[in-house]
Amino acid sequence: MSIRKVTAVNVAIWPATEGDRRSLALLLAAVAEERDGIAAEPPVDVEALAAAWKLEGTLIAVSRGEIVGEVRVDVS
Repeated sequence: MSIRKVTAVNVAIWPATEGDRRSLALLLAAVAEERDGIAAEPPVDVEALAAAWKLEGTLIAVSRGEIVGEVRVDVS
């Protein structure tokens, strides 16, 4: 998986669904490979992360059919 810059014009945002779990985990694993200070370091157990991903409150950014970002919002 490669990380690429996309313009806002090409991005749609909607709530994550059950079918997005593995893609979200793969995205986090790709970012972890950069070793730039996120809360994960490689290797990431993609299957375990996908199974544990909390979908409630998660929004995904999609470009050309691929998840390119996500944000999670918790009620406080």
